[in-house]
Amino acid sequence: MSPAVLAAAIPWGDWQFWVVTAACLGAAGWGVARAVRALRGRKRGVKATLTIGGKPAK
Repeated sequence: MSPAVLAAAIPWGDWQFWVVTAACLGAAGWGVARAVRALRGRKRGVKATLTIGGKPAK
């Protein structure tokens, strides 16, 4: 599909198109923000305080 045909098929003047587009962009932004926060909050290389036997780790 050429860009001209695609641009003609998009309902640029329809308010419902823009409401749904804004909702989708908001949901995508929310998902990306949650993923970034989850990845940033991960602690890597944290040592365990207890072993399998229940004894303190050295």
